[in-house]
Amino acid sequence: MKTDSSVTIDTNPPKIQPQKKTWRTIGIVLFLIIIVTFFAYRLEIVLGKTPSLDKTFTPITQAAPQEIGSYDVLGYAINKEEATRLLQTQAGSKQLSPENGAFAVTEETLKLGRDAFYSETFGNEIFQTDVVGALNGRINMITVGQAIATISTS
Repeated sequence: MKTDSSVTIDTNPPKIQPQKKTWRTIGIVLFLIIIVTFFAYRLEIVLGKTPSLDKTFTPITQAAPQEIGSYDVLGYAINKEEATRLLQTQAGSKQLSPENGAFAVTEETLKLGRDAFYSETFGNEIFQTDVVGALNGRINMITVGQAIATISTS
């Protein structure tokens, strides 16, 4: 039998990774998934309270006219002096009546507006309540994931 000297035979076959290392990797990944799932389940998404005025940008930015005693007529501000002058006449009183879309700016209306701004949902409540089930309990990564899976299967 003739042998060709140009052909070399690899006497060191590639090492096969032992089965033990594969199971260790799978165990570590499963452990990490369980830990992340646990903390995601414990995480709660909560709507905040209305902040105080000094914790907002209102004092440093130009705010809308909020003078107590002024009026707002369909989005147009009427300052306190002009409102006082208009209320002295019959036509002015009619112009500043609620039937014409006017309301007086009071502490109560300002508080109501701030509370509505910071606590209302502005239309995204359909997904949060009907799909995620925000009023049915906690909102966490699992319930959001289930809601998204429900949407994708529908």
